[in-house]
Amino acid sequence: MFFKSKDLGLFGFLVSRMCAYTHPYTRGGVITLSLRTRPLASTNEIAMSDGPQLLDAIRLHPLELTPRLAYHDWAKEHPDAVHAMIAAVMAVPEFQILTPHGLGLSRRSGETSAEREERLRNERILLLTERDGFSASVAWLATRGTQATVDAGRDSYGYKHDVECSLPGDHAVYVPNGAFIAAAVHAGFVWKTYWASPNVRFGISRRPLRARSRDEQRTSR
Repeated sequence: MFFKSKDLGLFGFLVSRMCAYTHPYTRGGVITLSLRTRPLASTNEIAMSDGPQLLDAIRLHPLELTPRLAYHDWAKEHPDAVHAMIAAVMAVPEFQILTPHGLGLSRRSGETSAEREERLRNERILLLTERDGFSASVAWLATRGTQATVDAGRDSYGYKHDVECSLPGDHAVYVPNGAFIAAAVHAGFVWKTYWASPNVRFGISRRPLRARSRDEQRTSR
């Protein structure tokens, strides 16, 4: 869920410090990426929007925070739809071991095969509940372009921190690695796993989309 700043506690503090030093849009420890929250549409227009329409609004205005938050509100109101999106990715053969941690499980000394299988089932059930991290990732990914090959210098664990850092403190959300992976696969980005790692690499452009007019958006489809 999205948390209010007064409820963030240690998580909010750690994220704010991490973002100040590791976010790709920082200069001298200060986040320079501007996220504006001016209204992009009337309340009625947003209320009548569905998920794909809101993602189109994000692509039209990639530096605006308002449509991303509207998408999150839509996702909260349609939990079954978000559940189905996550489940569809989890059913892909390569992602049948996808958990909140990423691909697979961390090792536990003395754990039997049966115990490990049970833990995998429980972790996958837990991933289906990570709708907030998933929807925040889907909205963030709508601000990014695609590329034909994966970025060998970045992986899902780094991207999930980008999503967390892109939101102001009063809308902070924790994004599990597995939730980001599910979101990026759902969004259609090319992907590649690599040996013995819970992380996945994706063909995500490092630069955000530029704001485009509706005419440009229409002709690009």
